Order: sequence, then C-alpha cells, then structure tokens
Amino acid sequence: MDRSTKSPFQALRWVALLLAACPLAPAFADSYLVTPVSLTLNADNPLGEFRLVNMDQRTLHVQLEVVRWTQEGNQNVEKRNDDFIISPMLAEIPPGGSQIVRLGLRQPAAAVTEQSYRVMFREIPDGAPEGARRILLNYSVPLFVAPATEGGQQLAWTLRKVDSNTLVLQVTNSGIMHAKIQIHSLRYDKQPGTAVVSDAALSENLRENPLIYVLPGASRELKLSAVADVRPGERLRLSIDLDASRQDVPLTVQ
Repeated sequence: MDRSTKSPFQALRWVALLLAACPLAPAFADSYLVTPVSLTLNADNPLGEFRLVNMDQRTLHVQLEVVRWTQEGNQNVEKRNDDFIISPMLAEIPPGGSQIVRLGLRQPAAAVTEQSYRVMFREIPDGAPEGARRILLNYSVPLFVAPATEGGQQLAWTLRKVDSNTLVLQVTNSGIMHAKIQIHSLRYDKQPGTAVVSDAALSENLRENPLIYVLPGASRELKLSAVADVRPGERLRLSIDLDASRQDVPLTVQ
C-alpha cells in the first residue's frame, strides 16, 4: 500500500493532496488507516474486505474504486474497469469509528497469469472551517487475482554501465506471479564491505519507490548513482528482500 504522508504503516504510501487557502491558517489533517495493505483473491474465493479506521475527530467520507494495474515502459499504468462489485463505494466513517468495505469479482475466473489491480481510497472533502487548509489522504492498495495454474515469479537481473557515475539496474519477471522487491545495497563481490552505491545515494534513488513491484511479463529499471567508476565485467552483489526473504543477487556489469 502506498502513501505519501506519515502513518504507523510505512508500506502505506500514495498521494497527499493539499488544498491550500490562507498561508497562516491552521492545517487540519484527516487521519485514517486502511488494512490489510494488500489482498489476493482467486476464482474459488473471489470475495475480500478492507477495514477503514477513522483516527480523527470528524466524520470522514472515502470513495472507493478498483483500477486495472499493468506495467508498461517502466511505468505503472492504471485503467478503469468494472471487474469488481464494491460495497459500499462511498464509506462514511464516524469519529473514532471504523467501516468494513467488501468487494468481489463479478465473474470469478482464473486467468493463465496473475491479474493485478489497485484499490483506490480517495477522501472526499467536507466542511472544514473557512480559511483552513485540509490534507486529503489517498491510498492505493495492491489487489491480486491468483492464476489458474501453480507457479511463481521468474526474475532475470542485468546491470549496465551508462557513464562513469551511473548504473542501470533492470529486473524482468517472466513468471506468472508478481514479485515484491526491496533493495538494500549494491557492493563489490570480492569486497562485500565496500559499497558501489552509498546508502545516501541509494536512499535518494529509491526515494519515490522504496518498494518495487514487478508484475508478470513486466520489466522495471532503476538508475543508480555509483560512488566509483566500476568497469564492465566487474562482479557485484545486490542485496534485496524478495517477498520479505533476504537474498543476494550476483551481477556482472555490462
């Protein structure tokens, strides 16, 4: 789940939309949580639910929509669809209260590969005090529909040198399930204590997307700012979490 404002859930990252008025006016930040942070359904179990918790002192109104999610040209692409029934589509949550939102596939059927969606939670502005600023919190939660056959992700990694200070890391998923990747470090294979990309540079490179999803049949690229001029043919080691499991990926610079 993606969220661009702070919450107890670091995985909850998406968009914070600020409606500004007088610069000196107080800011009123609605605070609500959505759980779970991701959901997987299948043809035999096509129903799911989310829980919205209002941690503010005013009633919140949240609109829901499910969009189809694909990855093309190293970009996330979202398209409207009517594959799901949502109840309610507009949630009204009293102060300190909660709301269960249920959704289900209109025509449960398993495809050859996993199908990917995002559930969009968009707060609707209400009557804030005149002249005040409001921060509206929007969430985007990954939703997957499992494929008809068993299988997983199949990842292939490449690392190519662009210039003396820039590397491009690419991962391609030829499997039938998505992969969730968190990158920790890129270091020399023979000198594992020496970083090719500093922690600060890596944090900056990953600032907009610290958690990377690679959908079936998709490729993702990430530019990395190297602290040293690595040579083609040099062997490096990429430390990642793949679906929350730590592993090292051997790479040879191209």
